[in-house]
Amino acid sequence: MPGMSEVGWLDRLPGARGAMIGTKFEQMTTAVNEMRGDFSAQVANYQDLVTELKAAITALKTLTDELHDDHATFVTLTDELHDDHATVKSAIDALKAYAQDHITTGDPGIGIGTTKPNIRTNAAVEFVIGGVGFSKASTDDFWTLDGAALSNSGNDTRGYQLILDNAGTASVQATADATDVASLVWPAAPASRVILGTVTIINASAGDFTPNTTDLDTAGLTVAYNDGLTLAGNLAVVLPDPAATITASKVSTITAVKITDSTVAVPADLSATAVDTLTT
Repeated sequence: MPGMSEVGWLDRLPGARGAMIGTKFEQMTTAVNEMRGDFSAQVANYQDLVTELKAAITALKTLTDELHDDHATFVTLTDELHDDHATVKSAIDALKAYAQDHITTGDPGIGIGTTKPNIRTNAAVEFVIGGVGFSKASTDDFWTLDGAALSNSGNDTRGYQLILDNAGTASVQATADATDVASLVWPAAPASRVILGTVTIINASAGDFTPNTTDLDTAGLTVAYNDGLTLAGNLAVVLPDPAATITASKVSTITAVKITDSTVAVPADLSATAVDTLTT
C-alpha cells in the first residue's frame, strides 16, 4: 500500500466512499499544516511578547524607583514650604500693622539744628498713627539726643531713631554702640508713634561725643541724617526672621523610557475549510 502522504490510493477504493475519504484527508492535511505553521508563528510571537513585557517591566521598575526616591524630596519641599508659610504670613501681618500705625508721607528734611547738638526738620511732614492722619510743620531744634558718651575708639558708632507722637512731641531711641553702621541693631519700633528718620554718628574726633553737648558738626564726627525708615534698620525690627532657605534638592529628571506599543503580530485565522461529516 502506498504511503499515507500519497492520496492516489484512495481513488482505488470502490464507489463514492473512496472519493469522500480522499477529500476529508486532504482537508485534514491542509488544517494540520496550517496549525503547524500557526503554532510556530505563535511561539515566535510569544517570545517577542515576553521580550517586550520584560522591557516594559524594567522601565516600570526604573520609573517606580525614581518616583520612590523623589518622594523624599517632595516631602522635604512641601514640609519646608508649609513651615515657611507661617513666617510669610507673620511678615505680611507685621507690615500691615506697621503701615496702619507708622506711615509717613513726604520727607521731613532732617538735619542739624540751629543749636548744633540738636536735630531739626526742614519741611512739613504728614503721618498716620492708629489709622488717623496728622501733620507736623518744619521745626528747628526738634530732637535732643540723649544717653551716655560715645567713645572715639572701639565701639565708636551709634544710631538714633527720631520719633514723633500724635501730639507732636519728639523723642529719640538709641541703638547699642557698635564698631560700624552695618553692625547697629535697631530697637523695636515704638507703638503709637512714627519714626520720621534716623541719625548715625561715627566718632573719630579728639574726644568723646556727649549727646546734647557736643556739636554735631564737630571735626572728626561722621553724622548721617536719614529721612524715613531704612529697610536694613528700623523696618527690619518689625519683621520675623526670614524664612529658612529650602534644602530640598531639585527633583531629578526621570530616565525611565516610555513603554511603546506592542509590535507582536496577531496569528492569522485558519484558511482550511471545515472537515465535512463523514457519511456512509
